[in-house]
Amino acid sequence: MWGEMHNSEVGCSSDTEELYDALKTAQNRKQRQAGGWQTIGLDHMLFKGIQKKGFRQPTPIQRKAIPLIIDGKDVVAMSRTGSGKTAAFVIPILQRLKHRDMKGIRALIIEPTRELAMQTFSVVKEVVISF
Repeated sequence: MWGEMHNSEVGCSSDTEELYDALKTAQNRKQRQAGGWQTIGLDHMLFKGIQKKGFRQPTPIQRKAIPLIIDGKDVVAMSRTGSGKTAAFVIPILQRLKHRDMKGIRALIIEPTRELAMQTFSVVKEVVISF
């Protein structure tokens, strides 16, 4: 019976519906922006690896960059030291590799210093352990 009620029966106007829809859309957008790793839509095993690594919530750079990179977009980003830039590009690479053929070179990461290369290698290794 409840599901059969129409807007006119409960006194809703189209303005009220539009306001409700706008509020719901804004709420959904806010949840995605402030959301956890689940809102990014990562592979279950990758998600588990991220949790094991100790990453509880994506940082702002990760929330913005990861979905774009997963979609195959080129991203140039700047962010302060310690903001999660390494994971911001490593996680989408791993996500894309998980769903591609195993033939040939699948990813190449070039780093300007040995220190950064070792940092990136460490993040990849720790996240991938659970695969």
